[in-house]
Amino acid sequence: CAHFVSHALGFRYGKLCSSMTWEYRNRISEGRTMVVNDLFNNCPTRGHWAGKPAGLTSCLIFAVHSSGVNTRTWHMDNIRRKHVGIHLNGDCYNYHNTTNEGVRVDGDAMFKNLYGKGTLALYGTFPP
Repeated sequence: CAHFVSHALGFRYGKLCSSMTWEYRNRISEGRTMVVNDLFNNCPTRGHWAGKPAGLTSCLIFAVHSSGVNTRTWHMDNIRRKHVGIHLNGDCYNYHNTTNEGVRVDGDAMFKNLYGKGTLALYGTFPP
């Protein structure tokens, strides 16, 4: 999901896909972010989805198990249960690994409930 979002929006932070092969390991300008927490931790503004400013119509939307983020420092750890999508004007765009496709999902409900009762839905403004 982070790889999809990063290729769609051009993000280059942390672990890049170009570093995954010997041939492209030094081509940083071609690589895109592969890890959700690298995206989240580079967002200039982060917070609970419920506290997202009303005027913020384009941002990243995250789902993470509550054990994976410190809400005092807004730092996300590299845990297994985390996900990211793109929020644009009320719609969310999500990449499904199982079907290998990016799809529009209806609102933010999927992100709010992805990992059951321990799910935190978060927002992050686009990294520079």
